Amino acid sequence: GGTPKYCDDQNPCTTDSCASESGCTYAAIAGSCDDGNPCTLADHCNDGKCISGNSVCPCTNDSMCSEWNDNNLCNGVVRCMGGVCKIDLTTVVQCLESENNECSKLGCNPATGECGVVNAPEGTACDDGVLCTATDTCSGGTCISGPGSCACVQDNDCLALDDGDLCNGLLHCVGGQCVANMNSPVSCPQATDPCSPGGCNPATGQCGSTALADGTSCDDGNSCTQGDSCQNGFCTGTGIICDDGNLCTDDLCDGAGKCTFVPNAAACDDGNQCTQIDLCSNGLCQGTNDTCSCNSQTDCDIMPNDACLGSLNCINNICTADPTTAIFCDPSGNSDCMANQCVGGQCMMQPINNG
Repeated sequence: GGTPKYCDDQNPCTTDSCASESGCTYAAIAGSCDDGNPCTLADHCNDGKCISGNSVCPCTNDSMCSEWNDNNLCNGVVRCMGGVCKIDLTTVVQCLESENNECSKLGCNPATGECGVVNAPEGTACDDGVLCTATDTCSGGTCISGPGSCACVQDNDCLALDDGDLCNGLLHCVGGQCVANMNSPVSCPQATDPCSPGGCNPATGQCGSTALADGTSCDDGNSCTQGDSCQNGFCTGTGIICDDGNLCTDDLCDGAGKCTFVPNAAACDDGNQCTQIDLCSNGLCQGTNDTCSCNSQTDCDIMPNDACLGSLNCINNICTADPTTAIFCDPSGNSDCMANQCVGGQCMMQPINNG
């Protein structure tokens, strides 16, 4: 193994190389190039593409440009465009930039103009992935292993060939060749918390975990929390607050990150002093036993009443509080913990229950 990788994008405006971390790279370069159109001069590279120069082939129809076609169907067809012969860019074949392996890749067939697998030249160096072979080469699009070079008599003979990574296993001697011991790679259990990812330490071959920095974004797997972040190696979030302000519903997060409001049958106050036994029903507070019927004002005068809400007047046979007579308590002296409220017909400072 250890041989160079075949990297060639067939583009004169890039420099092709192989990086150990990322594989083939194609860096744009400047300079002259050939756009494949014999009717242009001074073609030049720009941003990795060959830009056509000045046209020197005037025309009035496509037939006058046919002689300039190079019979390479991948390059496109030369047509009369704007009075000069130019390559019709819509006919240029663009193949996907994806490699099959070191010895073959996708490319365009000049004879057919179709994309397909193009093999690397015979003898191109490659790597068959087997540590103990050398001078591997391409043949017919396949990497052919070279001669073995890891002969051994005992396991110790393979130590010098090992990569020093105790996690991927060790080499041992089998049949006179150094091969990977399939029982030696280390398998670590999956981490239970995203803020303490686990893994194998190549230097020791031991499994372990390392806590991520506090504040690192994470996902605790609970859709009813938000703002999840790492704290002391654990992913935690703040519960979503579901509150519709209605005492007659139970406010819950449904497990999918959405708030639900389920009607309950709790005791409540419908705000009507003429009803009793107020209970929640279908999400609404409803009272029963109307006690405010009247035939005259006298009926309302003798009726128990909360003076804070105002005096009662008999209107349409119902004792109704007169809001103009309700007691107003000056809020100017209110604080975060105390409020001036009417109690039993008198204004007095009352503690505020903020929960």
